[in-house]
Amino acid sequence: LLLTLLAVAVLAAGLITWLAWPDGATPLTYKGKEIAAPDEVLTKAETALHTYVKSRHGAENGDTRCYFAQPKKAASGTKSSDVDEALRCGPVLFVDGDTAKPYVRLPLDPDLTGKTATLQPPNALNDPTAESQGGDLTFVRPDGKDAPSGAGGLSVPKPPAAEQDVLTAAVLGPTPSPQSLSNARMVGRDTGVTLDAAGPIPRYGRGDEARSVPSGQQLIAFQVSYSEGDVSGSGSGQAQLVVDGGAPRDVPETNGGDEWVVAAVPASGSAVLQLVNGGYTQTLTLPGGKPGAGNLAVLARKHRTGLVAKSASVPIRLSDGSNSANVTFHASATIASIDFWVPGHETRHARDAKHAILSVKLNYTDPESPGKTFGFDPQLLHLRLPDGSSLRARNVETGNFIFDVFDVPATFTKGTIQISGSERVDGVTVAVRKAVSFPVSIAAG
Repeated sequence: LLLTLLAVAVLAAGLITWLAWPDGATPLTYKGKEIAAPDEVLTKAETALHTYVKSRHGAENGDTRCYFAQPKKAASGTKSSDVDEALRCGPVLFVDGDTAKPYVRLPLDPDLTGKTATLQPPNALNDPTAESQGGDLTFVRPDGKDAPSGAGGLSVPKPPAAEQDVLTAAVLGPTPSPQSLSNARMVGRDTGVTLDAAGPIPRYGRGDEARSVPSGQQLIAFQVSYSEGDVSGSGSGQAQLVVDGGAPRDVPETNGGDEWVVAAVPASGSAVLQLVNGGYTQTLTLPGGKPGAGNLAVLARKHRTGLVAKSASVPIRLSDGSNSANVTFHASATIASIDFWVPGHETRHARDAKHAILSVKLNYTDPESPGKTFGFDPQLLHLRLPDGSSLRARNVETGNFIFDVFDVPATFTKGTIQISGSERVDGVTVAVRKAVSFPVSIAAG
């Protein structure tokens, strides 16, 4: 009986040794000392690993575990059972990760003061380095489990969904930039906003910061730039996002380059970029950049001035019933511009969003009053348009000053100012004996 018990004890001891160190392997060592409780080291590291993978929306599977790493070729003076200073854990993959590097490196904190080496893995992981399995290392565990081949069937995970209705400034990461837009502008009294580029995107951000399309919504990325308004450059207006006619939200600022404004909007809804400035509300659709019906059309144009550069003599007849005299005024026109607010008279503006104010720097000198410059009374000025219609001028100045303007369509490109007709001033009739014309042209667009 005693011999039998001894035989069983010897067999059990051999079985335990075989289970702990399969294939007759020697115990794992660190710098020549046997590692204390190596299985506990791995268990603690794996607990931290699983928490970390979850926090980063990573991917793992049933083969994900931690390993000690032994150099396949031991350095001179070291044991072949020695492991290096870090665990390798995997396979794990993160957003924008690399399937060729499915392991992370977890440094160990060693204590060699005792008979055995105590190795302490980190309690929490902080951006560990991603690595390949490495051809010069052997991954080992006390239980003998082998590391799976490559990424162990894992795929790089997709980014988690963004928050519903998110509005933020972010980099696009690997997402291609949306297309640039042209003529997507809205200009107010003090601020101009240009929608430089816009388009739908499947995701934004890089790595842990990456996010994908929220359920039932679409992501739109766009960039805006600001400019001076028609009257001033005070910049009192700011672009806002309005979704399905809801409450406007201020558009966050970006630094340009790869940083974009990203908005989550309903997949079947409407979204517009809005500018409220100078008493007018203007919009651009997202992502197309189509202007709203109430936009100040003339201010979205790139070309708003034109050179006239013409002089002419204007024959005038003055009469008071019993007396008359002929004089010649010398008129000159230099430049023309179209605006919404009257230059220098910003309390006045075009009659609606589809019209503009045409002003021409047109004046004359009178030989009878040398050294003085005068403006024509609006009764003597007419603007003939290409369709044959004629518009009368109006004077926006007060007192004895004259500043003549015409209300024209915002799409105005050409017309002819005619000095003709007659008027009665202080009992004197002023009549133009021969009409004089000044062609005015402003490039389209």
